[in-house]
Amino acid sequence: MKQTFLLAWLTLSSGLLQAQDLSVESSMFGVQSNFLGNYAYYEVKLSPSTSLRSELALTGGVWTFSRLRPLTYMVTSAVNLEPRWYYNLQKRTAKGKSIANNYANYFSLQMGFQPDFMVLGNVTSEDSVIVPYATYVFPTWGMRRRVSTHFNVEFGARLGYIYAFSDKKDFINIGRMSLRGFIRLEYLF
Repeated sequence: MKQTFLLAWLTLSSGLLQAQDLSVESSMFGVQSNFLGNYAYYEVKLSPSTSLRSELALTGGVWTFSRLRPLTYMVTSAVNLEPRWYYNLQKRTAKGKSIANNYANYFSLQMGFQPDFMVLGNVTSEDSVIVPYATYVFPTWGMRRRVSTHFNVEFGARLGYIYAFSDKKDFINIGRMSLRGFIRLEYLF
């Protein structure tokens, strides 16, 4: 009887210990980069499967106006807040895959603001380029995977709404739907 009780207790306690490990990281800080932007983020745990990510971004664009002009580029800043739900932690653990550093699939809701006060690049007044304020909301599906000890890759897709507005002459405030895909290389501190 004692052996049966002891065996049942060990089985249950090991299951409880394993269930406690199924959780996102308590906090993470890292930087991410892709072709058009650099991002610094801090992600903090809200519950075992959810986190809140805050992000400062420098994003940009590259284009040309004509064959006579060199390539034009621009970089502007943005601030994002993004609650994330990591939905496949248990499935990855059951397959023996790591969930450390939130290596899992997620759904999120990215909300952000892009001010117009910091614009870097070779855009001139002749280019008639206006960088407006913008607010946006993007429901997102994404995944984060490990590349090496400190390097990860994150990719996904967003479909959401952007509203751009400005008090500058000749700018019409506009709202529109937008579909975005992303791949980011990440360094985790």
